[in-house]
Amino acid sequence: MKYVITFLLIISITREQFAQHNTLHTQYMLNPVVLNPAYAGMEEALSCALTYRRQWMGFAGAPETYALSAHMPLRRKQFNVGLIAQQDNIAVLRRTQLELLYAYRLHAGKISLAAGFSPGVHMIQNNWSQVTTTDPGDMSYMGVERSIAWQAGFGFYASTKRAFLGLSSRALITKQSVLSPGEQPVLLYTGYKFGDPEKIGVTASALARTIPGNYFQADVNVLAQFRNLVGAGISYRIKDAVAGILSLTLNEQLHFGYSYDHTLSNIGNYSSGTHELLLRYDFAYRLQPKSPRKLY
Repeated sequence: MKYVITFLLIISITREQFAQHNTLHTQYMLNPVVLNPAYAGMEEALSCALTYRRQWMGFAGAPETYALSAHMPLRRKQFNVGLIAQQDNIAVLRRTQLELLYAYRLHAGKISLAAGFSPGVHMIQNNWSQVTTTDPGDMSYMGVERSIAWQAGFGFYASTKRAFLGLSSRALITKQSVLSPGEQPVLLYTGYKFGDPEKIGVTASALARTIPGNYFQADVNVLAQFRNLVGAGISYRIKDAVAGILSLTLNEQLHFGYSYDHTLSNIGNYSSGTHELLLRYDFAYRLQPKSPRKLY
C-alpha cells in the first residue's frame, strides 16, 4: 500500500523522534507493567497479556500496536522477572521493541517498595518505497532504511492496600549518541482505591508523561469494579481524547479489556476513533484473598 507524502509531513516524525516517544496504552491500569518494569511480579503469578491497539480508525497509515508482556516472581519473591515484545507501525515506520524486565521488591510495614530495570533493543525500519510522491523517480524515497537503538529503562513503584505511586523512564543508546532520561518521556502516575471490590470498588488514577521543557501529556482515569467481575471506566487525555473502558474477569485467571478513544484533536475530523483490546491470563490463582499490594 502506498502512503501520501503529505501524511508523513503531518505527523512530522523521524526515526529518532519515533524512538523517543512511548506508545500510548489506554488500558495501562489493567496491565501496569507496560509502563514500569518495577511492577513485574506484582500479580504473584506468571501473568501474560496480549494487547492490540488501532489508533485513528479510517486514517491510512495511522499508529498500530501489537504487544505481548509476561512477568512473574521467582522462588525468592523479592526477585521478579519479565519481558515485553512490541511492534509499532506508523505509515512507513516499523519499530520492534524487545525488553527484559527485572524488579527487586521489599516490604516496609504496610508499604511495598520496588525498583526495576529494563534493558532492551529497538529495531527501526523505514520502508520509503511505500511513499507516493509527485516525482516517481525521487531516489530519496526508495528502498528500506534500518537502524538499531539500545535501551536502558528504570522504574520505581510504591503501593499500600489502597494507594500506589510509580515513576519510570528510558534512555536510548544509538551509534550517534546516548539519549539521557532527560531527553526521554518521564512517566509519573498515582492513584487511590475506594470502596470494596468484592462489592463495588472505584479506583481514581492519573498519569503524566513529560520531557521537561519540551513535551507534556496527562491522563485522568476513573475505573469502577463490580464484585470483581465487571469493570467500567472513563479516561480523559488532556486536549487529545476521552475514552470508555470495559473490563471482564471471566475467572480467577482470565481477564479481558476493551477501550474506545474518541479523538478530540483535529485528527478526529478524519478518523472514527481508536480501539484497544487486552487479554490477560494469570497461570496461577490463590484461594486466599488477593494481595493488598495489587493495583486492582
